[in-house]
Amino acid sequence: QDQTVLLDDIIEQCYAGNPKLEFTQGYFQALAEIVTQVEDYPCHIHQIMSLALFKSGDAKKTIRKTAINLLRVIEERVFADSCAKEYEIGITSSLPAIYKHTQTLLSARLALDHPEQTYSMLSEITQRFEHISPNSQREVLTYMLPWHRKVDLSVGPHDTELSASAYMVLSN
Repeated sequence: QDQTVLLDDIIEQCYAGNPKLEFTQGYFQALAEIVTQVEDYPCHIHQIMSLALFKSGDAKKTIRKTAINLLRVIEERVFADSCAKEYEIGITSSLPAIYKHTQTLLSARLALDHPEQTYSMLSEITQRFEHISPNSQREVLTYMLPWHRKVDLSVGPHDTELSASAYMVLSN
């Protein structure tokens, strides 16, 4: 229980903290190191995927490298395969236009490869969204677009209520 609360607080700091401050980056580096080294670390895949995707657009190259490695490790651990390596060159580019575009391409690939994570990923980023800086919020909306496209909010002709997953998305 305490470990779950601590993990949530650390993840919150990774999203909300000023990325220019070393201690904010330290939260992410420490979390990434623990999750990559401790194979059975109790965390949810969508929490780590969402955070790694967010940090793959960070201004600091070392943070982006850590993010893509974290994503690779957690994907291999849970899904036995990872697409992260294919995007490493773009994510580690020194040019913001390249790594931001690659972040969106990576997000689209993850949404395609792991559609079962759609609602969890959207729920996670929605939960963190208000704590993210306004500039980063715009970037989040851009790279999360492929996940939003996976959401089905349709109601059949004889249905009077939304499905549980559609309700979850609308209520977040």
